[in-house]
Amino acid sequence: MIIDEKGRKSKIKRKKIFLQKNPSLYSSDDEPRGRITYKVFNTERNLRIVKLWRGKGWSAEKIADKIGVSKQCVYGWLKKYPEFKKIWYECVDDIIYTAEKGMTDLTRPQTRKIKETITYTDKDGHITGRRERETVTTDPPDFKACKYMLENFAPDEYKDRQSVQVSGDISVTAIDIAGILAKARKKAKENDDEK
Repeated sequence: MIIDEKGRKSKIKRKKIFLQKNPSLYSSDDEPRGRITYKVFNTERNLRIVKLWRGKGWSAEKIADKIGVSKQCVYGWLKKYPEFKKIWYECVDDIIYTAEKGMTDLTRPQTRKIKETITYTDKDGHITGRRERETVTTDPPDFKACKYMLENFAPDEYKDRQSVQVSGDISVTAIDIAGILAKARKKAKENDDEK
């Protein structure tokens, strides 16, 4: 709430930021939407926005809703228009490349430089000098990342396999609970007699 020069209270007016939409296509919620064709949508700005959204990991449904078309329309554009398809999958390739590079970096030993400042003081607590020391530490590679990379890039040698052999014989081992209880009682009685 703000108070103007006459002493009246009024709400703070804030502007909402939306994508610039064509008012003829988005007049109100009551009226049906106008048809958005690829020719209308195909501008450099709109394609950059779609690339940005895909880079953030947005789904086709969410992007279609933001554009104002159905999900099937977006998939139709992917089939018909190669420039739209290129932008759509280019972002996915970038995300996969970044993830693989990060995973590869985790499989190598990581070296870090640590700077420490050592302060020397006398008996009274006064600072007599300072010295900076730089140490290099090496962290071992991440075991889980190494295992993941080996299993996916050399599956013949490193993939976990479970072999199960099934035969027609089924054996059931019965547990003699009465015998176990009798032994436990006998042992407890012997312990009581010793005390």
